[in-house]
Amino acid sequence: MGRVEGWEKILVNMVAEAKEKPFRWGSHDCVTFAARVAEALLGEKFLIPKWKTKKEAIELLRNRKLEDYVTDYLDPIKLNYVRRGDIVATMTDEGMALGVFLSPKGVFTSKNGLAYVPISQIVKAWRV
Repeated sequence: MGRVEGWEKILVNMVAEAKEKPFRWGSHDCVTFAARVAEALLGEKFLIPKWKTKKEAIELLRNRKLEDYVTDYLDPIKLNYVRRGDIVATMTDEGMALGVFLSPKGVFTSKNGLAYVPISQIVKAWRV
């Protein structure tokens, strides 16, 4: 599985577009943002869990860890091998959140637009 031609421009455009979107569970949250980016960069469709509310997301993730869903499609990598466009995770007050690595930071959805997290706060990564 390799990245599509022009993936760099796709990534830049998707991050720019995400800055304008309000956070919304199930349509523009950490999982849907990361999945959309990975799908666009790889040219493949992933089946991700569906929810519409925070409560539904919590219920769904009681049975299976978020990182297990990601690993269904992407290979985990060591943090020192993370590169631009890879999917990354950080821990928040609400649990694990997914984002995209932009070097030297990860970008994540948040209630206030996009949040940029330094690599020192990234806990997991998957190759895109």
